[in-house]
Amino acid sequence: MNIQIVLTKSDKLKDDKLYYRMIEIAKTIEEKGYKNVSDRIHACSIRTKFGIEEMKQCLAGALIESKQRNIDNN
Repeated sequence: MNIQIVLTKSDKLKDDKLYYRMIEIAKTIEEKGYKNVSDRIHACSIRTKFGIEEMKQCLAGALIESKQRNIDNN
């Protein structure tokens, strides 16, 4: 399973600041050459429910993919 980056409490930042923070994180991942990091950065807020469903769907998909790889490798 790839590493999933999740920014919580995203309601604390204005949309433009959240966007630029996500860009900074993506650039750092690329510059450092980190492996097995999902190319999608999730932002969510429990308080406003922003991004929760999308994050759940993506994580469920990653888990299914990981299980399928394990089945294929056995």
